[in-house]
Amino acid sequence: MLNFSAQRKLLILSLFLITFFQNCGQPGDISVSQPASAPLSNLQNPIGPSGTSSDLPRGEPAGDFTCQSVVLLSSSSNLSIPARSGNGICYAVKLFDAIEQSPSNLSLNFDREVVSRDHEAGSFATRNPYVLGSTLFNLKLEGPRNVKLSGGLSSSASILIDNFVVVGIYPLGAQPTTDFYKSYGTKDSTIDSAQTYIEFRKNQITLYPFASGGTATVVPLELVNDLQVNTDYTIDIRALDCGKVRKLSEVYALFQ
Repeated sequence: MLNFSAQRKLLILSLFLITFFQNCGQPGDISVSQPASAPLSNLQNPIGPSGTSSDLPRGEPAGDFTCQSVVLLSSSSNLSIPARSGNGICYAVKLFDAIEQSPSNLSLNFDREVVSRDHEAGSFATRNPYVLGSTLFNLKLEGPRNVKLSGGLSSSASILIDNFVVVGIYPLGAQPTTDFYKSYGTKDSTIDSAQTYIEFRKNQITLYPFASGGTATVVPLELVNDLQVNTDYTIDIRALDCGKVRKLSEVYALFQ
């Protein structure tokens, strides 16, 4: 039989245990360590309100990939491109029909957001260029791909755009500021004496030259190779002409 001292100790211990288990699960009782945050490189980059180029979600560069075949997709305002696989399938969508060499003034539309050199006036006169073709579509890649402009259903089909192309790539829903845009074409499309830029929405954007002038045929033009997978983008592509003579090959967006 327990003596009085032992009974008292047992009673105190019992009361302590009852109190402990009653309080378990009450707020503030137990501190649980949260998992460490994932590295920023593994998270989808946020889209900032400014719409600057630093807001463009990017992934790992796609690297080389040989197209064993190219599947032509139906034209659509929303494209979802499957990931690469061992069967070497690439995908393409036709953007523009070919235009034979002909006077520029047969084109009926002008791009009022762009200022280029005016080949009809000569020297460094400027103008809103003629529109040879223009398209806007949404894109999501299900795996890394190189995105190119090609002249056919091949990764080697040359393109011809007389004189230049303006390309915008930005996150769906972002403000499409000029930071998201680039231009590619002949140097004689530019409006400055150093032949480095055109004007788009009243801002200078660099023109990356693929020829000095004239009507140039060039290899497929890589636009981007590091779009983040499973992320929605908007693609804006405009084939433009500085005047006098126009010419355009068929143009496809190739997902290699």
